[in-house]
Amino acid sequence: MNESNDYYVYVYIDPRNYEEFYFGKGKGSRKNAHLIDNTDNEKTRRITASV
Repeated sequence: MNESNDYYVYVYIDPRNYEEFYFGKGKGSRKNAHLIDNTDNEKTRRITASV
């Protein structure tokens, strides 16, 4: 069985206080998908505030 492990783990860190606030698992460009997410929740508010 030839199994490819293309997944990675990523973390978003608030540059204002260096607090780790979101951990995710993804592949491809998943880590960037949160940057264009327009859902109103704590994660997207922190990402928007820190960019």
